[in-house]
Amino acid sequence: MLVKVEYGGVKKFIKVPDIEGTFDLPAFFQEVTNKFSLHDQLERRGELCLTDETGTEVDTDIFDELLKSGVKEFKVNCQYPVTDLHIDIVNDSSDSSVVQLSQPATPSSSENSPTSPTLSLLESLSSPSSHGSDSVIMVATTKKKKVAHAEMDRVEALQKVESVLKSHPKGKDIFTEYEKTKKLSDGTRRLMVNMLVAEMMESHGRLPPRCVRTSYARGIVALFPYLEDPFSKNGFVSLIKVKMRETFEYRQKLVHDQKESSSIFEIFPRFLDTPGLIEQDFSLMLAGTVMLPPYSYFFTFFHQLPEDRKKMAKISSAQATDRLFKFLKEGRSISTFLEKVNVRQPFLLCIGEHKKKIENFFIVMDKGVLPCAAQTGLAAFDTLFKAHYVFSVSYDEALESFYTFIQTTVIT
Repeated sequence: MLVKVEYGGVKKFIKVPDIEGTFDLPAFFQEVTNKFSLHDQLERRGELCLTDETGTEVDTDIFDELLKSGVKEFKVNCQYPVTDLHIDIVNDSSDSSVVQLSQPATPSSSENSPTSPTLSLLESLSSPSSHGSDSVIMVATTKKKKVAHAEMDRVEALQKVESVLKSHPKGKDIFTEYEKTKKLSDGTRRLMVNMLVAEMMESHGRLPPRCVRTSYARGIVALFPYLEDPFSKNGFVSLIKVKMRETFEYRQKLVHDQKESSSIFEIFPRFLDTPGLIEQDFSLMLAGTVMLPPYSYFFTFFHQLPEDRKKMAKISSAQATDRLFKFLKEGRSISTFLEKVNVRQPFLLCIGEHKKKIENFFIVMDKGVLPCAAQTGLAAFDTLFKAHYVFSVSYDEALESFYTFIQTTVIT
């Protein structure tokens, strides 16, 4: 398929690569890079960003659907725009005027502290006098140049978020709470998000580009560094696990109620974005962690198990494996894939470049996609097994003998 692509005011027709019946965005970006000769620009500016003719950013998971819906005109730009600067690359930093970047001042001390080289550089970039061709930055190496751009981007994002929060009447409360507790409560976090979202929409429209949203996220973790590590004692994942532990008994009553069990993911949506919650609930059920022993060839059990006494169609070992695991190539749309899958019982969705290199595991049940913290197929199956008990879901009838064997013989 040919589409019209605009970059820097220049329009060209570019062929979209078709990989196994799906239009692939990363491969398309490679075609765009070659067609417009963008290798040098990407070296300086970061990565490409694709938008449709309305300016709405196009992500990997909807690119294929968008093309098939008839959209054939796009605009491409870089996510990290730079000013009109002349940049020289030198080998010896001692003979150059390399700008040495320092860490930004903390929010509590930035107002009274002297301006750092980093902030001075940002101010010079934002001033009208710096936009001429006479502005020169000497960068020691390509690697150092990338670090400099990343640091400038981080500090600029920090300053933007700090400015928005301090200009709001309730912004001071956010900084006060963070300085005292090193974290933000649910109410304060929602207040901060509402402030930033309102500013984003005012400055960038109702649907801000992903690069803008990413920049604000970087600014938040730069301004509130204790929130950056989600698994620390002050991180949001730790808080989620505490709240989920406190509501465990209520959740167990819910999953055993036929009328209410179908709404479990609506009432507890954190199952859909926070790994480790299934394992936590399972350990609370048994007052301890139960793990599979390190058997790497348990799939051979499919060939060894006796036939189920129930009258049902026989399935092969390959069919049984397919009921447990389904593979999706990285970059493909999960929602589109699930529309074609008519399976009610839980199964593992394995995502990666190919079947021998799986990057992520998800547990799928009732069209809900639950992230799995496991890094191996065996550990992911362990979580899948536990999910049946956590959500009070029966085994797949065709796999009942297999699951029963695992339950009674392998699990200890």
